[in-house]
Amino acid sequence: MPAIARRFPGYRTALARSARHAAEAEVLLRELAELDLAGAVSKNRLNCERLGDLPAPRAKNALRAFLRHFDVEPPSSARLSDMVHQLTTARRDANVCIGLGQYSMRRFRDELWVTPTFETPNEPVELLWQGESELPVPALGGILNFRRTAGEGVRISTIARIVIRSRAGNPAFQPDCKRPHRSLKNLFQEAQIPPWQRNRLPLIYLDGALVAVPGLGYACEYQASSTQNGWSIEWHETTPV
Repeated sequence: MPAIARRFPGYRTALARSARHAAEAEVLLRELAELDLAGAVSKNRLNCERLGDLPAPRAKNALRAFLRHFDVEPPSSARLSDMVHQLTTARRDANVCIGLGQYSMRRFRDELWVTPTFETPNEPVELLWQGESELPVPALGGILNFRRTAGEGVRISTIARIVIRSRAGNPAFQPDCKRPHRSLKNLFQEAQIPPWQRNRLPLIYLDGALVAVPGLGYACEYQASSTQNGWSIEWHETTPV
């Protein structure tokens, strides 16, 4: 440092000035990102169409700011450019998934989701419910809650055999009594449940019949009437997706 001071006597002042300018530029970039993201973020999801409307440098800056909300360390400028390109030019039905270490960026219905990276279970899941109010299903990343209800939920007797299974195949299901049985794939699409969540939802069977699917509801013929008692079954993710 003494040698630098002899060659460039004003270097300390210049460095301090550059640091101030860099700090001011960072503030301006964050404020610009807030303006660009205004109205484009809902339920922690980013509208990819808005991202595509921005000039490339502003799109990268907005994406960088969006990732910071999840404490995700933004990648290099070149990687950000590639991400913006994939998120804004892929077909609407394309399954875009970009890995970022412990997180994944996924596009669904023109929205960007940031989710922890997870593994879909390789082995089928099958658990017997024995009357617990809470039943952890760690292989699927969540907990099932069972609650006694009146006039809603699944009509279940005290001796019914309830089995929780992971999804296998594409069984038919009828949560709406006014509509016919349809495949889970069609019902998931209609309910706008993202593809990566579908195989991590537990399916609830009563004596071999599919009676409840989180996010879709209860099978018509097993729904408790207004004068009957039932069980409300809710799924809570412990590993966000």
